Order: sequence, then C-alpha cells, then structure tokens
Amino acid sequence: MEVENFEPVAEDDPELDLAQEIEDYPELKASLQKYLDNPDMKGYTASELKEKRRGRRN
Repeated sequence: MEVENFEPVAEDDPELDLAQEIEDYPELKASLQKYLDNPDMKGYTASELKEKRRGRRN
C-alpha cells in the first residue's frame, strides 16, 4: 500500500496553480477528462452507488 503525504493548501493562496495540481496527478487528470468528454454523464451520490453495487451482488 502506498501512502502519499498530503499538505493542505490554503484556498486563498495566490500561488496555487490548479492546472499544475491536475498535471501532477495523472489519475485525477484522466478522471476529469472522462467527465469533460461526456458532459451528459450522470453524477451519483454515495448512497446511489452503494445501492447499485448491492444490486449487482444479488
């Protein structure tokens, strides 16, 4: 198991470059790109996802 150190960044930090943050995390970039490529994609709440998962098991 791999653990990364996370240093929270203040939201009012003018030096925060969100584009760079996204570039630094390829998994995040891929996930966001899927969403951008499919604007009609439905979002699910955690409870909806749990319910869908339970339905597949039964």
